[in-house]
Amino acid sequence: MATHDVSETTATHSSNNFPEAHRTTPELSELAKQTFTRAANSTGTLASYESDYRVFKAWFFQTNSQPPVTDIHIINFLVDQYNGVLSKYDKKKGKLSNGGCVSPFTLDRRRWAILKLLARDGERLNEEQRENVSKAVQQLKMSSDQKKPLRKRGQAYPLRWSDIEAMVLSPLMRSKPKFVKLRDSALLALSAVTGARESELLGTFGMRIKDIDIYDNYIDYRRVVLKNGSRDHSFKGKISMSTSSKICAVHIIRKYIEFLTKDKSVTGETKIFLRSNRRGEVYKKEGVPQTLGATTFDNILRDYALSSDIDFSTAGLISGHSVRMGLVVGQVEGGMSYESISKITGQSITTVERYAKQAQVAAFSGE
Repeated sequence: MATHDVSETTATHSSNNFPEAHRTTPELSELAKQTFTRAANSTGTLASYESDYRVFKAWFFQTNSQPPVTDIHIINFLVDQYNGVLSKYDKKKGKLSNGGCVSPFTLDRRRWAILKLLARDGERLNEEQRENVSKAVQQLKMSSDQKKPLRKRGQAYPLRWSDIEAMVLSPLMRSKPKFVKLRDSALLALSAVTGARESELLGTFGMRIKDIDIYDNYIDYRRVVLKNGSRDHSFKGKISMSTSSKICAVHIIRKYIEFLTKDKSVTGETKIFLRSNRRGEVYKKEGVPQTLGATTFDNILRDYALSSDIDFSTAGLISGHSVRMGLVVGQVEGGMSYESISKITGQSITTVERYAKQAQVAAFSGE
């Protein structure tokens, strides 16, 4: 009977039964490397990182922390944010105050932002310190005792007409290039007087130039309305001239449309709200104006809200839904019937009534 040297045979195999000769260190593919590099260096990502880094620097200053930044500083910052300590950032004053608890997933992004921008500024943590921060974030993610996120899904603060006035007249709006100023003012005004969803104003189903008919004292418009899970393409409305407020929606919208139609590349099929380039002009691709996406509306609202007299504590609760709710609440407070409001917004009377019953200064959940 033949014999085998067991030690020699097993020496060529690993404990998981894969031959050592075939084992190689795995590497990211070129496609994966390119994808992650693009994502990490995209304009949106870098802007978010800068915002997160400002929050950390404000915390570092307010807690009297002393340089250089260490892993302990970053971990203490993340834990404070997680527990609502110095978690609410006042953009205008550059200061933090106690607020709601920040999501562990947001904190993970902030971790990356801090490490990346510290390295950019010449303060690079060693491998052990970076690993300690990573472990701290993982422990926060696994914790189940967080109860008060800054914003719950579907929750929004109602923006009344007085809020829209303040946003249109805000310092930020005045500082914008002409096209952006006209566009954003028209977007705020049109959304506030129609109660339209962001997807009904912007993006694929957004309003087109031909959907607006402008007269001396009023505007007729047509728009798609999403209702009960389906889209109504025949909804019509009217906006009348106002002389009792600081701004007039008819005047603002007319001025913007007149500006757009001077551009020969703009046709009746062109969407009303268009993207801008870095110079603040209409962004075009191969000569065709590009549409402003619906996902941008939330950030537009928050930016102008922060530049106006709106309470900073509500900024995190502002979304596109805020304008629609604000119209309903404001009209109910002014004595308008549910039926009349539903004819303006395209919502059901039941939805309008539900908003009315929830009318209050504090934020509430909407449809």
